[in-house]
Amino acid sequence: MDSYIIRNTDSIYSVYHENNCIYQRKRTDTGWSDPKTLAVNTGKSFSLLRSPKGKPVVIYCDKGGNIMLAGDDNPRKMVLRNTSEIKTMLHIDGIMKDNTIRLFYNKDYINESYLTEQHRREDGSWSNPLVLDSYIQDNNMTKIICLNGNYIIFYSKKVPEQQIGYREIGLNYISEFKLLYSTGYKICDYSLAVTEEEIHIAAVINTCRTSKLVYVKKNSGGISKAMILYEGPVKLCHISIQNNKLIIIFSTSRGNQQVTSFDMGASFKRTEPSAQFAFSKSVFADYTRQIPDTFVASELMTDPVFPFKVKMCPFIPDNDENEVERLKKEIERLKKVAKI
Repeated sequence: MDSYIIRNTDSIYSVYHENNCIYQRKRTDTGWSDPKTLAVNTGKSFSLLRSPKGKPVVIYCDKGGNIMLAGDDNPRKMVLRNTSEIKTMLHIDGIMKDNTIRLFYNKDYINESYLTEQHRREDGSWSNPLVLDSYIQDNNMTKIICLNGNYIIFYSKKVPEQQIGYREIGLNYISEFKLLYSTGYKICDYSLAVTEEEIHIAAVINTCRTSKLVYVKKNSGGISKAMILYEGPVKLCHISIQNNKLIIIFSTSRGNQQVTSFDMGASFKRTEPSAQFAFSKSVFADYTRQIPDTFVASELMTDPVFPFKVKMCPFIPDNDENEVERLKKEIERLKKVAKI
């Protein structure tokens, strides 16, 4: 994932990659601020380093394969020098608390990817890499969610059926893998809405002949049976909880569709057309309390070209007049960059 929307108790930020640089914008009363450069000469893949304060701190690989850290209060610095363990790293996620940094990355061996953990201790020394699991490194299948100061890492693996599950993460422990859903077909995309009591999953399954949108819920009563909500050419899916309603938006060859549950996933209304726009997804790192009567999501739908342009989010209007003018300027800037 190469873009993030971050919300803490008093600010909203957009962080994204463009032209080998990582930029930050802050939400203001009149729209998004002008871009601020956090890092230069980076690869496309980078990650938000989750911190208790919820301010943007990014972690990325420079062209030498070194792990770098950058942010408003953190001038660009190296935190881990290139080693044989991380030389071919394609994905990285991280958690930061006090002087401790915990990294999760993929270690390639032969034709397999392995979810690997490594952490910096309070004294500044680094642990040896610890392989946690084989997993599927494709289409942003790894997601870290902060839930009231605690962290959960979701990922997908194949053993031999494809599975989605998670591990709970503390400063000094990582739980065993907890299965949420498995299928004999390929999981092309999935989206999460996670509260203290429940985990809601929407997933796109690619079968031999078609695609299916399925829904699964886990709560204190266990894991629900997977519901098939739609069959047809589905591309992306997005799930959120808004005012105690569960809403799933998904893109198809006929445009965006929507399905809604008014009883938190026990049943769903008939599929209906949604607002029509092209969208990709940005990670939503939300440091406010995750309760169903407000807004809960792990991703936001954003414009494929302008990842700070958010769609269908109750607290980020997508039709600001000032924002339209900013987008026009951004288009002109991109055209000039393309000619260089």
